[in-house]
Amino acid sequence: MKICQVIDLVNVGGAGIAAKRISNVLSNHYGHEIVEISSSPSKNNLKNYTLQNSRKLQLISLFPRLSRNHYFKKLRSLDLNQQFNRILEIEKPNSINFHNIHSASWSIDLVKTALNFAPVLWTLHDCWSFYGSYYPSHCSEPTSSLSEEIKDFWAALKYSPSSYALSAVTPSNWMSEQANSSHWKDHQVCTIRNPVPNSFFECLDREACKKALGLTLKKPTVLSIAGNLNEERKGGPILKEILESAVKDDCQLLLIGEGNQFNDPKIKSLGYVQDEITLRIAYHAADVLLHPAQVDNLPNTVAESMSCGTPVLAFKTGGLPEMVIPGESGWLVGDMNTKAMIKELNSILKSDHTNHLRETTRENAQVLFNEKKVADNYVECFNHSLSK
Repeated sequence: MKICQVIDLVNVGGAGIAAKRISNVLSNHYGHEIVEISSSPSKNNLKNYTLQNSRKLQLISLFPRLSRNHYFKKLRSLDLNQQFNRILEIEKPNSINFHNIHSASWSIDLVKTALNFAPVLWTLHDCWSFYGSYYPSHCSEPTSSLSEEIKDFWAALKYSPSSYALSAVTPSNWMSEQANSSHWKDHQVCTIRNPVPNSFFECLDREACKKALGLTLKKPTVLSIAGNLNEERKGGPILKEILESAVKDDCQLLLIGEGNQFNDPKIKSLGYVQDEITLRIAYHAADVLLHPAQVDNLPNTVAESMSCGTPVLAFKTGGLPEMVIPGESGWLVGDMNTKAMIKELNSILKSDHTNHLRETTRENAQVLFNEKKVADNYVECFNHSLSK
């Protein structure tokens, strides 16, 4: 089977990394031919097309007043659609797997174009296609923030003969529930977890990992990871309060991500890290992963931490309760506030519960994020869409 995978930013951010892993499992476990279509050249060993506006349109977009013009946006959309159409005419895929397209300001019209060629399976990493924003906390109800372009897409699709060929995958049941309360309710929506590479399940020596990062063995290590540590949705303000509290006297804090403004010798920051080996060392060195996100789908950091055997402390929100099982793979805080999170973290640091959770945490991750299982489920969805 030839599958075109459409992702605006490949191997960048949570969605980009998940998309890369999905293409890898489909290629490695089933031998499917994967063709990537992205906004920039890919470093993957896959055939790749770069979808970008013409040089002239890119130059015009540098001028804010012109780039916000309605007709200019239409022109950009038309240009990308023509390129996309030519790629699909050349490749003639059996199926098309969309991921995020809004980070590069691509038009949803690409989905409409794709439906003229093959069934479309859209992996929903956030709520953009039906909320108009990344997550529901940013608007009052489904469709309330939708742009005219997205509204027109769903309105036209309702009467299109190709409507049946559009289906969705959500990484969490929570996201599936959000989708089914929107325009997606008339389409098949199934839940398939994002995979974690088998390499993350290989155990590393914890003491050696701590020493490699310059961490002491005398205090427990609390790790926190985000693309942007200051981002509100990811719990940036809450993390800041925790870092400024007395908690840091009872542990050593390890941060990975951009935006760390703290100049404190008690806080060790590695900055933004993409290297898998460094990430695995950090996860193994940590006694607990602190994930203070206010809402999240199925975050890679939590899945990776669990795969390395490191339990997770998070709020009971979004898809996190489907990942973290209290008493087996971590702790969930029901009250969405800093005091409740600090209280739970203090309790964890004063106990010796993290060590005995490591084995069950890893076992749970092996069931939830198994590469072969994810590949099997995706192939089943592709085959179902082809049989319609």
